[in-house]
Amino acid sequence: MKKILTLAAALLVVASASMAQGLNLSFTDCGPAGLTTVVVNCNSNAGVVIAVNASAYLSAPMAQFAAATAIIDVRAGGVGGLPPWWQTRAGQCRANAVGMSFDPNVNATSCADLWQGNPNLQVTDVQQGLNGPDHVRFIGVAAIPAGSEIAIEPGSELWVCRLTINKANTLTCAGCALPSSMVLNELYLQDPSAPAQKITNPADNYCVGLSGGAASCPGATPATNRTWGAVKNLYR
Repeated sequence: MKKILTLAAALLVVASASMAQGLNLSFTDCGPAGLTTVVVNCNSNAGVVIAVNASAYLSAPMAQFAAATAIIDVRAGGVGGLPPWWQTRAGQCRANAVGMSFDPNVNATSCADLWQGNPNLQVTDVQQGLNGPDHVRFIGVAAIPAGSEIAIEPGSELWVCRLTINKANTLTCAGCALPSSMVLNELYLQDPSAPAQKITNPADNYCVGLSGGAASCPGATPATNRTWGAVKNLYR
C-alpha cells in the first residue's frame, strides 16, 4: 500500500507540473501585472500605440534552450476585409507599423527574461486572411547563436517577446479606432537535446482587446510546424 501511495503522490506532482504550463498576453507588463484592454489614441501619426507582452510558464526544465516561435492572431474588427490600419506588409498602407521583437526584455518588469539577456537572431512573418477576411497573424521566430544555449527552469513566469504597434500613417489609414482582439495562439520552445515544448493553453489570460475589442480568443487557428524551418536557418 505504501508503494501505491508513493506512486500516486509522484503522479500528482507530475500532473501539477504539467498544469503549471501556460501562456499570458498583456499590455504594458507580464500576465496579471499588465492590462487586458487599452484604448488607442488615433489622433496622431507619431509614437508607439502600445507594446503587447507575451510570456509563459514552462512545464519542464530545458537544459539547452535555443529558440522560440511565437504566434499572435488578431481579429481586426473590419467589415468585409482587413482595415487599412492593420495592413502592415511591405507596400501596404502601414508597412512595418507592427513588429515582433524577442530582444532582451526592457518593458515588462514583473517577470524574468526567457533569453537571460542573450542577443538572438530574429525573423517575422505576417499572414493576412488566414482565418477570415479581417484576420492577421504575426509569427516571430528567434534563436540564440549555436554554442550559447541556456538552461531554463520552470516555475517563474518568463517574458518571451513583444508585439509593438506604432502610429505611422494612422491619420491616413482608416481603422485605428475599430475594436480589435488579439490572442497568443502558440509558443514553441526548442532544445536541441530534448523534445520541444509546445504551449497552447492559457495561464492567466492570453487574449487582449484594443479600443473596446473583446478580450477573448478571436478564433485562433492551430499553427503548423513549418516555422521550425526558419529556426533551423537562424540556428546554423
